Amino acid sequence: MIYELFYPLKYHYSWLSWLNVLRYIPFRTIMATLTAMVLTFLLAPWFIRELRRKQIGQVVR
Repeated sequence: MIYELFYPLKYHYSWLSWLNVLRYIPFRTIMATLTAMVLTFLLAPWFIRELRRKQIGQVVR
């Protein structure tokens, strides 16, 4: 999605030539993976805290 939005701008602004990197699938895959990891590390503590506050958990047998 970002590729579709920003890539056409490189034709109008020469300083945006680095956007060529968005064409490559490996780069996009790595960035998607890193984004998912960062979001997980940021949101997981809050999510676990909310589950504990609401006393949602598993029964230990």
